Amino acid sequence: MGNNIKIVVVNLSETEESTVRKIIKDIPNAEIVAQTSQFLDGYDIIKNENPDIVIINLYQAEEKALNLAERISTNLPNVTLFLSSPQAYPEIIIRSMRAGAREFIIQPFKKEELITAINNYLEFKERSSIGKGRDGKIISIFGVKGGVGATTVATNLAVLLRKKSNKDVVLVDFNFKLGNAALYLNIKPKFSIMDVALNLTNIDGERLKKSLPKHSSGVCMLPGPSRLEDSESLKGIQVEKILNILKNLFDFIIIDSSREFDDLNIKALDSSDLILAIANIEIATIYNAKSCLDLFKRMGYDKDKVRLVLNRFATQNGFTSETLEKTIDYPIFLKIPNQTYANVIDSINQGTPITQMMPKSKMSVSFDDLISKLNGKLSIQKEDKKSKSLLKKLIKK
Repeated sequence: MGNNIKIVVVNLSETEESTVRKIIKDIPNAEIVAQTSQFLDGYDIIKNENPDIVIINLYQAEEKALNLAERISTNLPNVTLFLSSPQAYPEIIIRSMRAGAREFIIQPFKKEELITAINNYLEFKERSSIGKGRDGKIISIFGVKGGVGATTVATNLAVLLRKKSNKDVVLVDFNFKLGNAALYLNIKPKFSIMDVALNLTNIDGERLKKSLPKHSSGVCMLPGPSRLEDSESLKGIQVEKILNILKNLFDFIIIDSSREFDDLNIKALDSSDLILAIANIEIATIYNAKSCLDLFKRMGYDKDKVRLVLNRFATQNGFTSETLEKTIDYPIFLKIPNQTYANVIDSINQGTPITQMMPKSKMSVSFDDLISKLNGKLSIQKEDKKSKSLLKKLIKK
């Protein structure tokens, strides 16, 4: 079975502990490294032993056992939990799974069932390791103000990046309260980032990847919570773990970012390799852009990490991009030209990005330019041959 499997048992009766020991004895490389009947001291023992599997008996001590299970799953995510009881009514099984159990085993322990549970653990561990070392790159699309077209940029970038690179791309909707990126791709998701957050201890990376809905382009989608109030229970640590899982599964993670500077979004921005700050030439937006860019600077993000993109660009009343650069003291990375409003609305209503619906439009060409700036291909504007492409820099990080 490969590497040693360290097991700790908690609150088992003498009979059941003896049975488990006999079964474990017949499993190569598996051993019980500790046992305890104490719930209060059990956590410290488990933390010190750092086992692969912990078997906890629920019988006659359900609340204490579940509290211990929740503490382990929250603070020791690498530990796999098997919960057990002679009683197997639905409520206790559900509570066990919500507390982080990967297996629920009915007592008395049977050799075949326990060996199957351990084999399932090993298979899960092997599947979860697939894709490790891929180190996918995170690109956050941050709208400095509502209505600047950040979701349009995020969806078009994701689709075109998939087409140009033929790499695995996932679009994540971080507008947890009112996000609608799925509509832009005509996707009807069956689950959300909230479901992933609630199952972090048992997540199977490859199964998650296969379960995510796909756009016709091949872009996968992880939507935000389906209910507004659900976002209130998400934690920054959960966001960090989810992004780490996605980085192991995908080459590029495109985040349609929230505009809020809360624990969740800051965790995503900190994790990003690149932030595209989306703005347009409009007084209130320019004011917001300067405020956001100044804040990014105070957060320690340099100009290689945060790039300013002007969406719906058109010179208005003599206010040029050069004037804007001087006003906010920040270079413009890319200008996406204004597209006919009716075309954009049709694109959104049909769930087909402009880059697919109108691949030769000026807007689509500008996204080609963006990809060129990212992947080192020839772009519309001449590049400084001495400078390395941004994507190559990301890949080498």
